[in-house]
This record gives sequence, C-alpha cells and structure tokens, in this order.
Amino acid sequence: MKQEIFSVHPSKNYGIDQFRADVAKAVLRAGGDNQHVSLILSDQHIVKESFLEDINNLLNTGDVPSMF
Repeated sequence: MKQEIFSVHPSKNYGIDQFRADVAKAVLRAGGDNQHVSLILSDQHIVKESFLEDINNLLNTGDVPSMF
C-alpha cells in the first residue's frame, strides 16, 4: 500500500489561515481516489495554540470549522 506523507512547513509569518490551507490540502488528497495520507506534525509545527484546536476538531469530528 502506497502512503503519502504530508507535513506543514511554517515560515516567519505562518498563521492560522496558512495552517488551515495546508491541512485542507492534506484532507483533500486523502479524500480522493482511495489515497492514503499521513499528516505529520511535530511540536515545532504548532506555532499557535489554535493549531491544536483545529487538529483536535479534525480528529474528533473529521472537520475543521472555517477550513473550506
């Protein structure tokens, strides 16, 4: 089984909008054509605490409010 690895790459001005856009890309890839995608996040990727709230929502409900 082929597995795609997806990771965010925060920059100096990386904010919640850019984070949600990156997570949306991973979710869209995972939803298409039976692809398997792993989203890799480390503590260094969590620049703002609101990122954790979005990941928590994604894990609990499968959706992030205001992502799309």
